[in-house]
Amino acid sequence: MGILANTVSFCQYRVLGTPPAGDPAAWAGESLAKGGFRPIDGTAEELSVGWVALDDPRDASFSFEPAFRRDHYLAFSLRRDQRRIPGALLRAHLEAAENEFLAAHPGLQRVPRQKREELREAVRGALFAKTLPAPAIYDAVWDTRRGVVSFASLSPKVLELFENLFKQSFEGLRLVPIHPFARAEAVTPEALQPADAPSLVGVARLPAPHARGGLWRGAVHLP
Repeated sequence: MGILANTVSFCQYRVLGTPPAGDPAAWAGESLAKGGFRPIDGTAEELSVGWVALDDPRDASFSFEPAFRRDHYLAFSLRRDQRRIPGALLRAHLEAAENEFLAAHPGLQRVPRQKREELREAVRGALFAKTLPAPAIYDAVWDTRRGVVSFASLSPKVLELFENLFKQSFEGLRLVPIHPFARAEAVTPEALQPADAPSLVGVARLPAPHARGGLWRGAVHLP
């Protein structure tokens, strides 16, 4: 999802940890390039996830600093390319492969389990090689002064991919989701806050049923 669109849904994270000393832009570029996206168009791989430039989803080099740095902000995107095969199509091709195997082995009445798994993987690989991966792009903006990352997605699966890749790319740093109640407390004048109310600053997660996948969804959906 593009963060520059007319409307966007996004969540925010607090960045925990201390970046290494030195040029932050050079370090960020190297870290993003390390986790850069690798295309799978000419392969039979099912999935590829990595960082790309915010304004060019084909560029994963991060060699040009102005392409990802705006003042104290770092802007980049998470790209996920994935191949999907309809279940009915996979079953049809697998059935044809099994029939061909049984025709070549008339002494067998059914395909052995191990051989069936081998045929399934072979059929999947052949179909993947003929299927173009579908790309999906999710933008991120990192305010390095405040230590806050805004990410344009609310999908639990996408958020998990983003958190894991961020941790792998930026060694020593990790993301903690910002709870909407903590956001409200941060902008509420102290005189209006109940004296006996527990502080919610830093609280990032809620147990079920209000949370799904350990992440709060809903109140961080901003038009």
